[in-house]
Amino acid sequence: MVNSVEWLKVIPYLAVLVAALAGVNVIIVLLIGIVLSGFFGLLAGGFTVWNWTAAMGSGIVNDMGELIIVSLLAGGMFEMVRINGGIDWLIIKLTQNIRTKRKAEATIAALVSITGFFTANNTISLIIIGPIAKKISDNFELDKRKVASLLDTFSCFVQGLIPYGAQLLIASGLAGINPLDILPFLYYPFLMGITAMLAIIFRYPRLPVSSKSNQ
Repeated sequence: MVNSVEWLKVIPYLAVLVAALAGVNVIIVLLIGIVLSGFFGLLAGGFTVWNWTAAMGSGIVNDMGELIIVSLLAGGMFEMVRINGGIDWLIIKLTQNIRTKRKAEATIAALVSITGFFTANNTISLIIIGPIAKKISDNFELDKRKVASLLDTFSCFVQGLIPYGAQLLIASGLAGINPLDILPFLYYPFLMGITAMLAIIFRYPRLPVSSKSNQ
């Protein structure tokens, strides 16, 4: 009976993973996770309905509240900059010496990495650089799937390495060590960054492009 209950607790995670891999809209994936977690939690007797709703409320207020506020402020600031022509000016300055798709991709990677380094938050860096990356993508006819991948990969790469980022601070706190002591063992972020850089250098994968595209 214990084993069956434990397996019930795994089902919501598997459902979310399968839905995400299947390309289901992220909002729907999150709703599936919430509903299934609550259903199987109640079925297994892990909590009551009130515990379930209280946990969701606590997660929103305590864990996501600050991120939501910062995201709103960053989005508002970016929109004011855009309305006043700042984004167009920035795009012109950033791309005036770019002649190839490789350099355009490298510029996007560098922008999200630098922003993540200074904000120590990959979500905020994506909000700030995302619209800029889209314009660069349109100007150089980059594949939107690869641009999205570059944004996600390099934002996570930087976030996983900076010692003042949330991930390393939490890990070092749990282990009771200095965040800098963890850096030599961060094989995954290093490999992820190196692999992404090689993908830009060798233009991999080579996705279909129009005849007007500049290789």
